[in-house]
Amino acid sequence: MRLFSFMFIALLCSTPAFACEGLPQKALSADEATWSPYLRRGMKHFGLKNDEMAIACFEKIKPYEPGIANIRIATVYHLRFKAQPNSNELRNHALTHYNRALEHPNNIPVNMIRSHITKLLMSLSEQEIIELQSDRTGVSRYNYFNAALYYIIKQQPKQALRLLERAAQEKYWHAKLLLGLLYNPIFKYNAQYSLFKKDSDLAIMWLEKAYNQVPTQMLERQILQLQEYRKDPKPTTPSTEHQVLTK
Repeated sequence: MRLFSFMFIALLCSTPAFACEGLPQKALSADEATWSPYLRRGMKHFGLKNDEMAIACFEKIKPYEPGIANIRIATVYHLRFKAQPNSNELRNHALTHYNRALEHPNNIPVNMIRSHITKLLMSLSEQEIIELQSDRTGVSRYNYFNAALYYIIKQQPKQALRLLERAAQEKYWHAKLLLGLLYNPIFKYNAQYSLFKKDSDLAIMWLEKAYNQVPTQMLERQILQLQEYRKDPKPTTPSTEHQVLTK
């Protein structure tokens, strides 16, 4: 079983050797994105469990939509991990590609991605989470962010905030966004955030940092909503995460 798992991971990690074959030689329709044929072909290979071919096609999408490409690649590893839950390599590959997807938040379901990351993290022990924070083999901003998510679920705000700030210092966009949500006094969507101190000034500061890095209309709307709340902090219609996390 271990040999099979190793061989599978070796194949996936060598995907540049595979071509995205079988693309139809026809013109794109007026409303079709340039990368659409790669996505369709990749999904076909994915459905047939030709994982290395699927990833080769999804890799072709990266120059156009890196967020979408990384989500698709992460899904391949994630589903394999579900079938082989003892494979740390498959879990790590899935986490890395989900984290990469969050670097490019436009046109992707970032709330869903964060949920997938959290589910993968729940398969780790607390000792492994501690080791993750000092891991020198991965991307440190991803490690800090992932550990912070774990501590949010475990309702340990102090550790979560400390690690999110470290990820934010390394310019991880989603860490800045999440800090803004955690501090947001009018954000009522996620009950797990209720343990965090609410501060409109801090919420605006972090949301503005996120906006300056990756400006989106929904972030702008959230900041304006908080600025109005700060002028007159009275009960308002609760904001939802979906308002912030779409394009």
